[in-house]
Order: sequence, then C-alpha cells, then structure tokens
Amino acid sequence: MTDDNDADKLLGEAAEFLDPPNFLKRKAGSGGIPQHLLDKGEGFIKENDIDFIPFAKDHIKHIKAYAKELKTAKNKTAEQQYFDGITENVMRLKAHGGMFGYDIMSAVSDITLNCLELTKTINDDLYQIIDAHNNSIELVIATKLRGNGGDQGKAIVNELRKATVRYHKKYSPTE
Repeated sequence: MTDDNDADKLLGEAAEFLDPPNFLKRKAGSGGIPQHLLDKGEGFIKENDIDFIPFAKDHIKHIKAYAKELKTAKNKTAEQQYFDGITENVMRLKAHGGMFGYDIMSAVSDITLNCLELTKTINDDLYQIIDAHNNSIELVIATKLRGNGGDQGKAIVNELRKATVRYHKKYSPTE
C-alpha cells in the first residue's frame, strides 16, 4: 500500500486537471430560458382546454393490442417490438397526463413504467400488472378523477405499487 507521498514520487508533480471545452454549450448558449417563455408555457398548461381522454383511450387501446401480440410473439425480435410498444404508450400517458390535469394517470403510468423497465421476465403476472394499469386508467377516465384523485387516487396508486413490488420480489430477487 502506498501513501500520497509515494504516489507523488511515482507520478512526479501533482496532476493538473483540465476542463475540456464544451462545444455543445458553446453552440446552444448558457443563458437559460427567458422568464416570459416559461410563464407562457405554464399558462398554456394551466389553461388548456384540450380533452386528453380520447388520447388516453387510444393509448390504452394500443397497450392492449401490443399485449395481445406479445403473448403470441413467435420470436425475440417480435417480442421486443411489442414490449417496446407497450412501454412507449405507458410512457406517453405518464408524460402527458399531468399536463392535462390527470396527475393520477401520470402516477399510475410511472409505477407501471418503472416495473416494465426493471422487468426481466415476461409472464402472466406481468400481463396482470399491465391489465391493472389499464384498468386503473380506465377507472380514472370513467370516474373523471382529476389531479391526484384524492383518496381514490391514493388507493389506486398504492395498490398498483404493492402489486409491482410483489412482482419484483418474486421475479427479481436481490443478489
């Protein structure tokens, strides 16, 4: 084992740290986003009147179709394609739900997305998680739960979280 003095003898003088030039920052600039643009964007999010429900229903329809195809996939390439389709649609629900006042959709989709990203085993239990996600989103739509969904929203999120934890304990034991 060597101490710092031995290392200095071996290396000579102390090393000099150099910061490499940041070409991307030089091209894009470093001034940040002007406040008036941030205010404008936030105003749009708060005041938009776009009905997100048809988009959410469409994403659920795609998730169901991909899950059906995934169950009968003939090879790993097709399996990955269908799995990616499910993941992409869940990701879109997560990304857009809150923007349209459905924070509960984002929370449910976030839990599912995390589960999908950590999944190493595609099986009937995973399909049940996907179904639970879809049923949760459909319940949010049917009951028009906005924001975080209150006590109902918390219950939905907690039950889905518990299901994903059980899934990962069963199929992804810690090493």
